[in-house]
Amino acid sequence: MLTYTDKLMAYSEKHNLRHRALFAYKLTAVFTILMAAVNMYAWFTQHINNFFTGYNINPNATMKVATSISFILLVLPFLIKKKFIKYVLVLGFFIQIFQLIAYILQLNTNGVFALSSQATILMFILAYASVFFIWSIKKDVYFIIANCLLYLLSSFAIFYYLLDKESVTKVIGFNSLSWNTSILFFINSISLFEIALIENIKNYEFQILPLKKTHPYNYFPYFFILPIIIILSVSIAIYFNLILPNVGIFIIFLFLNLTILMSIFLYSSRFIDFFKEISDKSKALLKTNTQLKLVNNELGEKNNYLNDFASLTSHNLREPIIALKELYNFYKEFEQDNSVKFNNLETMYLTNVNNLNYGLNLLTNYHEFIKNLGTDKIKKLKFSKNLKKITSELDYLRPKNTIISYNLNSNLKLPEVFVKNLFVNLFINSFMNKLNEIDLNINITTSRKDNFFNIIYTDNSKFLIIKKIKNQSKDKNQNYSLHFLNLYIKKLCGKIKILPQKTIGNIITIKLDYSCIKSQ
Repeated sequence: MLTYTDKLMAYSEKHNLRHRALFAYKLTAVFTILMAAVNMYAWFTQHINNFFTGYNINPNATMKVATSISFILLVLPFLIKKKFIKYVLVLGFFIQIFQLIAYILQLNTNGVFALSSQATILMFILAYASVFFIWSIKKDVYFIIANCLLYLLSSFAIFYYLLDKESVTKVIGFNSLSWNTSILFFINSISLFEIALIENIKNYEFQILPLKKTHPYNYFPYFFILPIIIILSVSIAIYFNLILPNVGIFIIFLFLNLTILMSIFLYSSRFIDFFKEISDKSKALLKTNTQLKLVNNELGEKNNYLNDFASLTSHNLREPIIALKELYNFYKEFEQDNSVKFNNLETMYLTNVNNLNYGLNLLTNYHEFIKNLGTDKIKKLKFSKNLKKITSELDYLRPKNTIISYNLNSNLKLPEVFVKNLFVNLFINSFMNKLNEIDLNINITTSRKDNFFNIIYTDNSKFLIIKKIKNQSKDKNQNYSLHFLNLYIKKLCGKIKILPQKTIGNIITIKLDYSCIKSQ
């Protein structure tokens, strides 16, 4: 079943195809063949008055048979398959070369064998070359040169008559060039320009357009077929004496100038519309690409963290799980032996369970940190409130007789999630490394100096292995809590130092750049 998009594209293609019926080159081909047939009939029946009687550059000139045949060969490529075009063009070139040789040898030919004027031969060579360049070898630059010369020569022949009827026949090569021949060259040059555009357009599917009614085929009637229709209509009106020749020429001249002006205006107007549309879409595309790069960078960063997460999970949770399994095997092996004390077994079991629980919480905390990477707006909370929430959430993990004290000389708003990541890590690290025979004491002191928020975290747990932070890239898995701690500090725009106390415990100093934090 066709989707809406498929139906729209099908309609668009059908809508565009209907404009091909209005292409100027088809009308030009039909009219040219008709004119050539009428003139050949006139020569063979000896009725050699000009088709547009009384309106010719040379009153005694009529489009010759050779000229008529050459015109038919010129427009045949408009109507036949491309594989036959070369043969038609070769025949057309041969006729022109034969006529040039006849002029050089000064052969006397009359009647149906009369030669075309030198200007006519030159314009045919240019016309055949234009067809060859656009349809056979696809040379746009050569086509433009040849067809522009054809357009200029035919325009000169038409409008010179308007300026100076008597002297135009004195121009070399133009002495026997008829008016209707010039008209046919003129409209054929216009049609060739249209064909060149069609060749460039037809290979593209203009089914999704940036603006309404902007398919190029919509403008072809204005640019090509309308001028041709006006020229032919006025010429026929002159022939039937409906209007005076001078009036007809004035109408053609005026209309062509108006058409040129309107074409330039219409093209420029549409070009501006397209430029605006393309400019807007380019900006949107640039913005999208920028956002995509940011997303890719964030995904790359998250992917690295997730790789660490997977590696740390597999390595560091395996140890307590294996310990529990070994403890169970130990119990099964010696359950009938009363030498194993239950209290010792219980202590070993609880120690392993606690270690597993601490490890899981550290990894859960790290996973939450990864999820919050790239968040547009980080919620900020007063340090004291955040600390209170964290200690409350970790209360079930806190060892018995643990004392947590505060000395908050500064209490700023900080990113809630990153502060939580940091202190969950610090607290669990202290819980995990608690000395069995000593109650755990933790103190948190804060201060602010200049633009820095300082935190001093002290405890009386086992000494932390400081080198793990400095050389974390070499062996992250040996102490993943310290590895996580370093990441959390970076997200808070800070630096950390871990120093052992003189007797037992650690002094952890954290220095956060508050101006950097405010920008998050």
